[in-house]
Amino acid sequence: MINFLHDFIKDRGFEKDEPALEKTLFSKKYLLLGRIDAMYPGRDPPLLIDYKTCKSKAITPEYKRQLVIYALLYKENFGTIPELGVQFLKFQDGLEKFKVTDKDIDDIRDLVLDVHAKTQSENIEDYPCKCGWCERNFQETET
Repeated sequence: MINFLHDFIKDRGFEKDEPALEKTLFSKKYLLLGRIDAMYPGRDPPLLIDYKTCKSKAITPEYKRQLVIYALLYKENFGTIPELGVQFLKFQDGLEKFKVTDKDIDDIRDLVLDVHAKTQSENIEDYPCKCGWCERNFQETET
């Protein structure tokens, strides 16, 4: 929390509009929901932040995918593409921001649609596990 407070004061947070915290956005079009930790809609561009308590300050592909989904939801709900950031709480100067492009939004939309297309069946046989762990463990319990 000290690191977050340091960053907040350094960024003159008390002089800025309060963020919307734990804001849930939903898309009927993409059947998608996201819960955004902090949303600063009064900035230009708006800023969406996700808080992380990990050991590294790296924006992993998983973090980026999560945040670009938030950007897709934001764009659909408010008509503009926000800036994105990850606040790494274990680090001083822990806020890492990045811009999202229209291509990023298009790519994540295509990924969401692809996942929906591949997950329509209610038959468990249509979702074979390929992790290897399940087969090994289920074979051991069957014998």
